[in-house]
Amino acid sequence: NNKVMRSRYFGLSYTNSVKTGNCYFFDDIEVSGSIIPDLTPPELMKVKIISQNKLCLNFSEPIDFSDFQINLNGDLREVLFLEIADNHESAEIVVDIEFETGRLYEIEVIGLKDEAGNLLLNDIKKIGVTEPVSVGDIVLNEVMFHPADSGAEYVEFYNRSEKVIDMSGVIFATQKSDGSLNPGSKIPDGVLMFPGDYLAVTSDTGAVRKHHSCPSDVKIIQSGWSSLNNESSTLVLTNSAKDTIVDSFRYDVSMHHVLVKNPKGVALERINPGWPAQDVNNWHSAASSHNYGTPGFINSQYRSMDESPEEREQLFYFESPVFSPDNDGNNDVCFLHYNFPEAGNVFNICILTPVGEKVLSLVEQFVSGRQGVLTWDGRTGNGQLANIGVYVFYIEIFN
Repeated sequence: NNKVMRSRYFGLSYTNSVKTGNCYFFDDIEVSGSIIPDLTPPELMKVKIISQNKLCLNFSEPIDFSDFQINLNGDLREVLFLEIADNHESAEIVVDIEFETGRLYEIEVIGLKDEAGNLLLNDIKKIGVTEPVSVGDIVLNEVMFHPADSGAEYVEFYNRSEKVIDMSGVIFATQKSDGSLNPGSKIPDGVLMFPGDYLAVTSDTGAVRKHHSCPSDVKIIQSGWSSLNNESSTLVLTNSAKDTIVDSFRYDVSMHHVLVKNPKGVALERINPGWPAQDVNNWHSAASSHNYGTPGFINSQYRSMDESPEEREQLFYFESPVFSPDNDGNNDVCFLHYNFPEAGNVFNICILTPVGEKVLSLVEQFVSGRQGVLTWDGRTGNGQLANIGVYVFYIEIFN
């Protein structure tokens, strides 16, 4: 059996049935082959806080704990108690610190090696006291609903809260026409999302990582999967009991950029996870520069809401005076920010050529908040891509 490269035991197993009885004889058994030295370093697979000052550590193989030490946020901590599992692949430790909710910790384990003397790999992990997911903590951030032949469907989530979220048992599903949910897929146990984390879920992690050339450290996990509709559907993220909708998003193939003639293999990305999911202007086709998808890492079309002091003093301002809607990931969208000192404003915005020809009514009777952003993807009122040139935003404000 060439698939088993190393084992601690050898033995035989047999199963009786009513017909065969128990007359089995084994003899002349020989275990042969040269001893293969263990040159594979062990890995720290998972660290979990299980009480105020107690940790559980899991490793990829049996570990020698004789020289064990631990750092937390750069400080060497005293290990008050160490209980090693019988298989030496996990241990529970008590340290001289109480973990606080809402605080992140970086744990570094020192001095560990396997039974062959190979030093530990992946000896640093992030940890935190986990909290259950609440509405708006985790948002839908990207969806690949019509993958390329060499890729796979996936849905990406983003943690926009300040919590360490335990995603175990959280369900993502599609909505039926009557409003009820399909069975959906559960996030496997032990999946944590730290503040600012991305998590992609798919039926084929290998295909997704390879097709989109994902960085090695991104979180992409495999789960049970029901195929997504290639035209439109409503995605819903719920808690394990399915009685609380954490976030939802109705995608449609028409939301793709006008230059995307064939949407196969192109993901829809959320421009800013803090803006509403149902705002179609908050979604855009993933850029060609990222092979049309960014599963598990920052979106190619992401834009922040950071403002300079000069911008805060303006009622309206452009994020950039120039944009090129060619879907290459560089200034693909025109962002018009608004920033009012008071509430209660309503405005109309139309886009004109320099000679006053109307190209598009961007918004009409738009009831705004005090701050926000509007987007133009370069399309005219009839859905065609506007010509290269200079355009004027004509704005009427009512209060």
